[in-house]
Amino acid sequence: KFIFHDKIEKDIKQVIEMLELLKVNIMAASQTNFNDETLGFITMRQNYAKKINIKDDVLNLKTISSEEGYLMIKDLDRIISRLNFISGLADFNQKRVATEHKEIGLKMDAILLEN
Repeated sequence: KFIFHDKIEKDIKQVIEMLELLKVNIMAASQTNFNDETLGFITMRQNYAKKINIKDDVLNLKTISSEEGYLMIKDLDRIISRLNFISGLADFNQKRVATEHKEIGLKMDAILLEN
């Protein structure tokens, strides 16, 4: 493999991991209403902090609706899918170039042996 290809592949994998982590944060920030009660990870933590009257950083966190969260996650999934496609395409192209180099080398050897 080419060093440049390895670096790009590593960078793409790192970006995908970061996007997956962002999806987890979006899920945590999402909230929905059910039977006149607001449900969500951050919302529940904020309600608990208020209930026991403690100062916590969780009180400063913002929440989003579950619909917004769903749309954001779908957008991130599309980006991840594109990055996986680009990574696969780069890998395919790198293998094709290596095969072409090998074929050129074999043809050059054949030409040199004929002379």
